[in-house]
Amino acid sequence: MDEGTYERLAAHTFKRVLALFQEVDAEDADVEPSGDVMRIDLRGGQRIVLNTQRPVRQIWLAGGQSAWIETLKRAVRQAVDVRQLGAQTDPEQIAFEIFGIALVVHHHRRLLGY
Repeated sequence: MDEGTYERLAAHTFKRVLALFQEVDAEDADVEPSGDVMRIDLRGGQRIVLNTQRPVRQIWLAGGQSAWIETLKRAVRQAVDVRQLGAQTDPEQIAFEIFGIALVVHHHRRLLGY
């Protein structure tokens, strides 16, 4: 992807995220864009950070993933317990891979409009 395309898509992505939070009560989520970084503080103290990574032409999302990953690990452990998955299955690895796939799909479908 050339730099111009990346700049256009990154700007579009940030605008879309801001638009999504327009209807959200300020007590539920406080969104603060600042240059290449957008900080989203949620009720309960959770923080999500969206920021551009220009050298690799990516947008990174940080925060909020730990609850999802723990839920995936628990589901894998349950599947092992009831023998739907083999005893040698590594819940950490499977959760990491499933979560990675979910992030890729989300990134391409929602944030970039693909």
